[in-house]
Amino acid sequence: MVSIATIFTSPTFKEDILCLNLYVEYNMMKDIIARDVFSKPSLSLGDVCTLCENAQWQLEIEECNIVLDTLWEQMNIGDWKDVSQSIRKFYSLVSAAKATILIIAEHFEAALKVCDLGIIFGYPLHDCNFLKEIGEELQSKTVKTLSQQIPPKHQPIKQKHDCLHLKLQTVPIITDMSLERFIQCLIDNKPVVIQNMLQHWPAFEKWTPEFFMINHGSRYVPVEIGSTYTSKTWTQTLMSIKEFIQKHVFKKEQVGYLAQYDILSHIPCLRNDIMDLDYLSVSESDVITNFWLGPEGTVSPLHNDPYHNMFCQIYGFKRFILYDPSADMNPHSSHLLSNTSQIDLENPNASALFPILLKEKGFVAELNPGDVLYMPPKWWHHVRSLSESISVSFWFDKSCCQ
Repeated sequence: MVSIATIFTSPTFKEDILCLNLYVEYNMMKDIIARDVFSKPSLSLGDVCTLCENAQWQLEIEECNIVLDTLWEQMNIGDWKDVSQSIRKFYSLVSAAKATILIIAEHFEAALKVCDLGIIFGYPLHDCNFLKEIGEELQSKTVKTLSQQIPPKHQPIKQKHDCLHLKLQTVPIITDMSLERFIQCLIDNKPVVIQNMLQHWPAFEKWTPEFFMINHGSRYVPVEIGSTYTSKTWTQTLMSIKEFIQKHVFKKEQVGYLAQYDILSHIPCLRNDIMDLDYLSVSESDVITNFWLGPEGTVSPLHNDPYHNMFCQIYGFKRFILYDPSADMNPHSSHLLSNTSQIDLENPNASALFPILLKEKGFVAELNPGDVLYMPPKWWHHVRSLSESISVSFWFDKSCCQ
């Protein structure tokens, strides 16, 4: 049996928990973690189940909650990027213990939520994330059949949304672009739309809001609430995919967006629906995958990103407005929004308020299902969903052309 259990069977375990609950210094918690957890070999899913079934290592849910609440407080001090991996690993470990106790009690949906929170906020232990394994198993218990259910696909209605006050040219559109020609686009640092690229993906036939609600509705994900992330009322919350789609995609009670989230890592079976793009062979760095699902009307304000971006429109329609990186688009002065412009491109008076728009050449691209938009790094872009929409983007920061 893996000796990781010693942290919970030691005579001082409850005292340690009590100290943690009374806001003991961070270094004491770090010492506990380093001494008793992370010097041990990797745990498997079977190890966790064995430990939790062992009468000498029977954690009560209340005790798990005390640890998780304390770790949560520690993780919410300062910037997320500064949170110690040890804290997040400990959060994953205790989440797995709590989930397994709930599984033994056959509280499967509650256990799945615990797993999802552990996946979102925790960190894999020794490159092994058994929370994802548990989540995949539990997901099959929350769906009526083990095989994925594919509801009838309906094509969303594209809404017209003009920006006639802006001087825009159409981004070049190409069908069957060769790899050589794509490399030339990288060299030229120019955006391009590649048509009909995704029809061979299983996701192109399967993925709709209904598909995600039926097959993955019990999974918890981070959702953005508010018109744009620059709004004072903008916030983020966690909710099940089913609740998100019912409230924010179908009923549209308020603007909600499942945006820029690596759902393919969170729910690994979805990777089977995505095929590799040949164009990604030019990358000489890791590829970052993001997922986007939302209703008609979601907006990402004018901003730029430091990556090459292959934006794949799987379902529905989206409009991009782009400007060259050299354009002075009046970015915010604050560090957190330094990549975001203060210009509201959809304001009819935008050109009068910001004369730069009369001088700079802008581009527009309206993506249909199956289209891929390539955007070079640092290009300013404003995005509006013209219908219900599902997209995947691939980012990389180094190419063979650099």
